[in-house]
Amino acid sequence: MTRGIEHLEKIRKLKGFSQQYMAGQLHISQNAYSKIERQETKKISAKTLTAICEVLEIEITTLENFDPFQAIKQLADSDLNATLLLQILTSLEKVTMLYESVIVEKDKRLRELEYTISALTKK
Repeated sequence: MTRGIEHLEKIRKLKGFSQQYMAGQLHISQNAYSKIERQETKKISAKTLTAICEVLEIEITTLENFDPFQAIKQLADSDLNATLLLQILTSLEKVTMLYESVIVEKDKRLRELEYTISALTKK
């Protein structure tokens, strides 16, 4: 499997592109592109990978070493309007806050389960 393919969907969505748009630009079916994103395509040629990165306006190294903040910087450098950039940053902040709250809830539930197990083993 080609390194970085697992980040395609995130990058595509950051760019605001649909799978249909990507498929059209690559001259493949939407189903074929979807399989690439879902990592159901066993081997992706260097030519196809290069074409995908060209449509996304990113370097292959960005795909391989995906970092959302670096991706945003590249988007900003490619004359992305400020409103869209702000929306992306806001979305990332919301996702970060959501993950943090999920982790807090998970830790709380874990402590509850540990207490229950402890109580049950003492009986």
